[in-house]
Amino acid sequence: MNIWFHVGNLLKNAMPLHHKLHDLLLRCGISLSSVTPCTQVQELFGKLKYNNGGKLIHLGSSGDGGYWIPDDLEGVDYCFSPGVANQSSFEEDLAMRGIKVFLADRSVEKPPVNNPNFLFLKSHVGSFSDESVGLISLNQWYAKVIPASERNEDNLLLQMDIEGCEYEVIHSVSEELLKKFRILIIEFHNLHQLYNCNHFGYMSRAFDKLLQHHQVCCVNQNFSAGYMWIGNEKKARLLEITFHRKNRY
Repeated sequence: MNIWFHVGNLLKNAMPLHHKLHDLLLRCGISLSSVTPCTQVQELFGKLKYNNGGKLIHLGSSGDGGYWIPDDLEGVDYCFSPGVANQSSFEEDLAMRGIKVFLADRSVEKPPVNNPNFLFLKSHVGSFSDESVGLISLNQWYAKVIPASERNEDNLLLQMDIEGCEYEVIHSVSEELLKKFRILIIEFHNLHQLYNCNHFGYMSRAFDKLLQHHQVCCVNQNFSAGYMWIGNEKKARLLEITFHRKNRY
């Protein structure tokens, strides 16, 4: 009788017990969530398969910091490059072509090299602007550095490597500004989180937003952050993807 009594109490109080267990796990740094069906993750990666619609050129170093991009730089005047690493070979190659490069990063004092075509902002780029914490949105950064007389031009390039904050920047940037970028080179981090239902919608909608007006033209898997399995395919948790605006593709 005592055993059935205790079992009955546990069943009756199952929901509060579930919440207490969940709270205990969170305190230990463990989070429980539903798993995204593999078919949904596969469908998303299917959208990210590249179609080589033209010649690609390589700028920057042969290792980290170098990227394959469309041979479509004629008329590109400005590059926005949030996230400054210990080398800027890609940005230097752009500067040699006469392209002005705007760089931003709060974690460093200046770019690793001095270049007259570099304009550095000591700030992180995020979903909103707050000078007190060194944060600026892509929209405000654009308005800050591009002359008003040139804001009707669609001659921009974006190279973004900001360690997982790329999703919030993509969600927050206006569609009008996004369409001004002829070429986008973005490093996407933490892709294993796509299997977490709490993250899948947020991350996948960022890709869907980009694919409205841009086409994937190059995908590079970077296994430095580990790998995951999508069905029988081994995929990197970090992808470097180059997009080309569809009306230029």
